[in-house]
Amino acid sequence: MLKKLRWTVGFIFLILCIILLRQYIFDNNHPTRLTKMSYKLKDTEWKIRNKHPDSELDKKISLDKLRYCRHFPCKNKTASKNNNLPLKRKKTILLYNSFWEMKGWQFGVGSEPFKKKKCHYDQCRVTHNRSLLESSDAVLFHITQLGQDKPKIRFPHQRWVFFQMESPVLNANEYKNWNGLFNWTMTYRRDSDIHIRYGAVLPTSETKDMYFYHSSNAIKLNATKKTKPLAWLVSHCYTQGKREKLMKQLQKYTPVDIYGGCSNKNLRCARNTSAHDAQYDCFMMLGQKYKFHFAAENSMCKSYVTEKLFNTLAYGMVPLVYGHEDYSEILPPHSYIDITKFKNAESLATLLTDLHNDDQRYDEYFAWKKNYTAFGYTDSYHLSWCDLCEKLHTDTTPKVYDHIDQWWNEDTDCIDPSDLMKSWNI
Repeated sequence: MLKKLRWTVGFIFLILCIILLRQYIFDNNHPTRLTKMSYKLKDTEWKIRNKHPDSELDKKISLDKLRYCRHFPCKNKTASKNNNLPLKRKKTILLYNSFWEMKGWQFGVGSEPFKKKKCHYDQCRVTHNRSLLESSDAVLFHITQLGQDKPKIRFPHQRWVFFQMESPVLNANEYKNWNGLFNWTMTYRRDSDIHIRYGAVLPTSETKDMYFYHSSNAIKLNATKKTKPLAWLVSHCYTQGKREKLMKQLQKYTPVDIYGGCSNKNLRCARNTSAHDAQYDCFMMLGQKYKFHFAAENSMCKSYVTEKLFNTLAYGMVPLVYGHEDYSEILPPHSYIDITKFKNAESLATLLTDLHNDDQRYDEYFAWKKNYTAFGYTDSYHLSWCDLCEKLHTDTTPKVYDHIDQWWNEDTDCIDPSDLMKSWNI
């Protein structure tokens, strides 16, 4: 009898061991197992059900060290796919709302874009499917079209991402109701968690293995074939930065050809290609005819530097820059002309005329091309998505923006250009 009891107890113990072992293997190897922790959103009071901690594998994947090139931050090419540590699982990025009706928010859907764009960390996928909310690792919200459409349930493994590409001047949304909800920011500002690049100037040696849609250094410089001094491709005619008033003053002293919706000569670029390529065809044409391009921003907001600057550099013109940015931190020296450094329009026009008539001095503005390459928006935008994927795999640091309405604010981000206007007699 005692022997039979011992056998029964031993059998039960063996069954329990098998069950526990099976559960352990499932927990640590199942690629789609989700954290069972959720938040009910009601006036930022979240109710926690329970929590399953991340595996040790996430802790072993270290963030690539950043090293900075002289004029632009460059990633160390050591990447997850080149080391011996496998990624835990593919990360899901949910695009929660619309980004001007563009599928994949100009990047693409699924996992293929990360591989096609040669992201160092490519184990991510993008989706518009809200039914995947629970399994999503990042939930992106396009701020301009945000409204008050919050998800009703939030899961702790998720990062909610504030996504914005326009300046606060162009977006009048109220963000107080979103305070304490965003974990990361993904904007054009260089202090964002994920920096969206409208363009880039990179050391040529760092770009050989990178994906680029358009050919770099598109224009073979020949100043003698450029017969016209200054062009301006523009669509917003009246702006917070009052660039149109600067242009009106400048036109008194130098000829300017204005293309686009604000042209007084009905000048248009030929658009024989898709909209995706149209602006590059236009810049190609401008780069063949003009020596300078008026690359002034529409808003005087911190770090707001858009594709017009980088396209100007990429297509062989010298940009006249105007914005709330320290351009010496993002561009090679002697590659641009800063409008704010001139006391009036006449002094700027004098320099442009002198350079237009002296090819040797003009060519000095392109000495940077010996070591650097400029890329426009299409060739740089994907880098932010590569960074997002990498960050999802490597950054486990807790973070929340308690006052996103203060972090993203016209009053603190943007400046009034009145002082410059006065010096230019505007």
